[in-house]
Amino acid sequence: MQTLVIGTAGHIDHGKTSLVKALTGVDTDRLAQEKQRGITIELGFARLDLGDGNFASIVDVPGHERFVKTMVAGTSGIDLVMMVVAADEGVMPQTREHLDVCRLLGVEQGLVVVTKIDLVDDADWLEMLQEELQREFAGSFLEGTPLLAVSARTGQGIEELRRQLALLAGNIQSRRLDAPAYLAIDRAFSVKGFGTVVTGTLVSGELAVGDLVDILPDDEGRLRRLKIRTLQVHGQTMERAGAGQRVALNLATVEREALSRGQVAVLAGSLEAGRDFEVTVELVNGARPLGTDSGLLMHVGTARSGARIRLLEGKSLVAGQRAFARVRCQEPLVALPGQHFILRGFTRIPGRGTTLGGGRIITILPPRRRSVSRQELLRELAVLAGGSLPERMQILLRHAGRRGLSLDELAMRLGSGRETLRRALAEAAPAAQAKLSGAASLPSSGGQRGVKQAGATEADAAPAAQAK
Repeated sequence: MQTLVIGTAGHIDHGKTSLVKALTGVDTDRLAQEKQRGITIELGFARLDLGDGNFASIVDVPGHERFVKTMVAGTSGIDLVMMVVAADEGVMPQTREHLDVCRLLGVEQGLVVVTKIDLVDDADWLEMLQEELQREFAGSFLEGTPLLAVSARTGQGIEELRRQLALLAGNIQSRRLDAPAYLAIDRAFSVKGFGTVVTGTLVSGELAVGDLVDILPDDEGRLRRLKIRTLQVHGQTMERAGAGQRVALNLATVEREALSRGQVAVLAGSLEAGRDFEVTVELVNGARPLGTDSGLLMHVGTARSGARIRLLEGKSLVAGQRAFARVRCQEPLVALPGQHFILRGFTRIPGRGTTLGGGRIITILPPRRRSVSRQELLRELAVLAGGSLPERMQILLRHAGRRGLSLDELAMRLGSGRETLRRALAEAAPAAQAKLSGAASLPSSGGQRGVKQAGATEADAAPAAQAK
């Protein structure tokens, strides 16, 4: 059975929620205010049967520019997107902004859905619309993708859309299971007779019934080692969930009021929140040049924080360029190396919105670099951004000093699973004995559950490897 997460995107009142209802039978507008105003305000969720035992969870996002922060939270973790454009309006500002967000968050699969086709019977208008869509999406991941005309009111094109989604689902690559478990929480609520439940997309790793999880950020230490009582995947009760699935966790010994969107559920001891990150950053088309030490809003997973960005290459960044930078957040955020993020400003870009740019996180809990020149720093960041696991591991171990890093600390900073690191350390030890010590004496695997244990074993507590 294959499961995946599909997101909607597009301008307000272009028919995203009606489209989801036509596909699934579920009205994802749950709030009374949404019913009264006729617009989506909060994230909505529905389950879609793709046939042959395959299922998808659809995340329906709001299209109003005031709720782009909610849209970003919903788009984090999706596998493919339905870019929705109304036939009677065409491309609008949030069409472009949502496309920018999807691209910056690393979405690589999708299709274009032209809704409300029953409202347009002018062949010339439809031809101009098709040309506009081809022009707008040229050079993006949506270039050359299926363009489907549908009507949620009459049902025209809905079955073909479902068929195309099933075909696209077959192209989705599996996510990493041997990696730190990372569940970005988008909802928290109470269920009578069960207690507190959180939901989100499991971006990486695995979670299972009985696991102990931390809810981060948690400065006061009150949300540690919470037991998973029960677990659901795409609405079905399961014993285990893997990366790329929509998951609901029923947690013990925690009140609903202590949990909210923006927090992250991780295996106990496997990750920590931070305020400082080293990143790559780029701007969207039309954005003004970004100066160093600029104040922005940073979105990671379902969380956001005010942040200041310091460029490490030059004094300013323009659209079309990519640069290394350091980000200092006002609030602690939880992130994985390699995770994508969004930067939003406070001034609207003409024809778009306030999404200014984004990029990819290179390091969390950045190492303290002593006596490192700017050129050496940039070379290290290039390796950390695109080098092999052994190359990245060497850099972190070199900066760890004589204390070294435990296996769990190394896994946290590299965003890799413990078994993957064990193999890499074992392979690196013969060729790099001058740099590493202790790699050959790493504890052997304790089976699949050993991969999932977050806390270091007694043997792991000693440095797994040290700089000479």
